[in-house]
Amino acid sequence: MSLWGWFRERLGLGEKASAEGGASELQSAAAPSSVTPAEPGTPKKSRKAKKPKPSKEERSRKRKARREAEAKAEAKANKKRKKRKGKGDPRLSGEEAPVGQDRTKRTGVQTGPLVAPVLAPPVFGEPEPEPPSEAATPSEPGPPESPAPLPEPAALEPQPVGDAEASSTPEERPARPPRRSDTLAWVVVPKLEALLASVDTLLADGEATRDALVAARKAFGRDWAGLRPVPREERQRLEAARDARMEALSARIDALPDPRAEEEAANVAVRTEIVVAAEALASEPDLDAALGKARTLQDIWRGAARVPREHHAVLQARWRAAMDAVYARRDAQRAERLEVQQGLVKRALLLAKSTDPIRAAEAMKGLQAQWKAAGHAGRSEAADEAWKAFRAAADTVFERRRTAKEAQEQENLASKEGLIAEVHALVGTEVSDVDEAVRRFHQRWRRIGHVPRADSDRVWASFRAACDRLTEPPDVDPAALGDGDGGLAFSPFAAALESVDQDAS
Repeated sequence: MSLWGWFRERLGLGEKASAEGGASELQSAAAPSSVTPAEPGTPKKSRKAKKPKPSKEERSRKRKARREAEAKAEAKANKKRKKRKGKGDPRLSGEEAPVGQDRTKRTGVQTGPLVAPVLAPPVFGEPEPEPPSEAATPSEPGPPESPAPLPEPAALEPQPVGDAEASSTPEERPARPPRRSDTLAWVVVPKLEALLASVDTLLADGEATRDALVAARKAFGRDWAGLRPVPREERQRLEAARDARMEALSARIDALPDPRAEEEAANVAVRTEIVVAAEALASEPDLDAALGKARTLQDIWRGAARVPREHHAVLQARWRAAMDAVYARRDAQRAERLEVQQGLVKRALLLAKSTDPIRAAEAMKGLQAQWKAAGHAGRSEAADEAWKAFRAAADTVFERRRTAKEAQEQENLASKEGLIAEVHALVGTEVSDVDEAVRRFHQRWRRIGHVPRADSDRVWASFRAACDRLTEPPDVDPAALGDGDGGLAFSPFAAALESVDQDAS
């Protein structure tokens, strides 16, 4: 019998639960089916038909009915608890505790997080009482007997987990061997001895190349440093052996010819030549040419191969000194140019306040030429501020000239339109010398000056048309120029020929 079965039998819950379950099954089986079969020909209802939403009064009524049902169920439960308490039910020996609180008074078992109730297991050695037979059952039930009280919960004793050694006492456990001082020698010392032996083998090889020896020396030092800790008793001996092997490897490497020596010597010669060329730039008269050569030498210097450390420091110091000398001259030149440009800025600011914008613009063009001749003053903050101030002053001057020029062109346009009106006024009148009058009109036209470009072609065409009308001959009847034979009584070409003949005679 399981623990839960024994517990239910002691509380008298098994027969009641089975009786209630059987009654519910019989009621469900005897209840008539509420589903009415559909008559043939009746259309089936749609499964997706939505139920009508209950009204507010109906919802309120349902809530009230639910509360009343809950109150009745709670009153019924309280009544049952009081009845059991009056009969001496050990489960209700204490007060009923609310849900979520400690129920030690009710069950006698302390409840906490992840703690299950502890009950004394049944003693299976004793024979269980046999259930009464049907013949022995009395016809009339007597008064209910109170159930036997539950046994006190037995305290759980911690059971040991593990093997027999873990459950034994400290006196019974086997004693561990004492830790010896040379324990590290069991692992580290043999490995160090193996490294020393490998180096000895390489030194004994007379055909070992220089590269192999260099690689072996590097690997020997790296592997030796990785084996730690070294036993204190063996430390002095092992370190002495390591130093001896390192010295032997270095002596063997130095005795062999280095194939990279010639290459390094060539690299030193190339860099020395570059440094000499850089030092010669200090005496270059043309600073711009010197700066161009310096940039070229810098590219060559960066592309040159490396040199040994003993030569690198000396060559690098000479190289930096030569480059610093060249760029010091450049900085001095830029300072002079900046001073010149700042003077030009002051003059440009004065021109921006001039009352004659036309002459100020012409003077500003001269300052721009001087600024260009001064040259670049670098990318410093002072140089940028000087350029911005000079550019702003120049923009102001040229803007004022443009405004004044537009106003002057409008005045010139009005003057030329007045001149055209004068020419039209002379058309149809008697002018002693028409050609002279037209020539004077042209002179006045040129003295007036430019007009806006949008009106230039229009006013010029009007002026030409007016001058052409002024130079046209007066209207003459062509019949008055003919003779009786149908020829011209007067021909300008004949008159010209006649005058030529008179001059020849």
